[in-house]
Amino acid sequence: MLTFLNGEFVSEEAAHIPISDRGFLYGDGFFETLRIHNGQPFRWASHAARMERAHQALRIPTAIDSSTFSKVLCELARRNAQAEGIARLYVTRGSGSRGYSPRDARSPTVLVTMHPLPEPTPTPQLQQWTLITAQSVRLPPPNPLSSFKHANRLVQILARIEADDQGANDAVVLDHSGSVAESSSANIFWVLDGVVHTPPLETNALPGVTRSLVIELCARTNLDLSETRICPEDLNRADSVFLSLSSFGIVAVSRIGAAPIPCSALVHRLHEAYLRQLESECPAGDTP
Repeated sequence: MLTFLNGEFVSEEAAHIPISDRGFLYGDGFFETLRIHNGQPFRWASHAARMERAHQALRIPTAIDSSTFSKVLCELARRNAQAEGIARLYVTRGSGSRGYSPRDARSPTVLVTMHPLPEPTPTPQLQQWTLITAQSVRLPPPNPLSSFKHANRLVQILARIEADDQGANDAVVLDHSGSVAESSSANIFWVLDGVVHTPPLETNALPGVTRSLVIELCARTNLDLSETRICPEDLNRADSVFLSLSSFGIVAVSRIGAAPIPCSALVHRLHEAYLRQLESECPAGDTP
């Protein structure tokens, strides 16, 4: 598989990053994960905008502009003969001397990798996952790092370990006050009395690209949506629960812990609207 590292297309075996890179030493960087469909990056403008927020917040210089990045993604998909897949963009501050001060780290590291669609491969059929509620970790209060995917994901990793230990697909993560915020890899929604709900960003939930799309789709299909806080016990009693994430789109939740969760027709309706949007924005044969 080919990657893109600091301006060059190289094989995974030839892609080397120095041990002095601050992303490796301190998690001094950020990343984006996005869907490639028909050889094109889906919702690229939204991902690029979140990357720009990360550049500004972390004060890491922009090494590649948005337009060039988009072309790199299309070319990497073409060279890997991977019209369907997942792209991961990783930007660090680059190499510098030992210590927290970044004053001599002047050349950011830019890495783009391509990956097959996750298993089970997303299909037009709505998938269903099981969840548990993470007990060992919670999200911190909102802070300047909340609006993008910074390189330290230890809360999410520890939550996923709990899910793995219990044979679940993912874990619900609570905010510092005990309200539902997100899952370890996705934004979370639930349906109650015909209204779609999602936690407000004040819970420190990530402003996900697919989350924003679901909110758009609700408005477009005349579905009421509310940003609402909810405790985990009440989430278990919702009419339906579903997740949104770039790799799978919309995924229904069939169980949280021991509580079975039904899947309503409304979730199927949103899933079908998502698939139509995917095809509309990334039509076959339209690769630059």
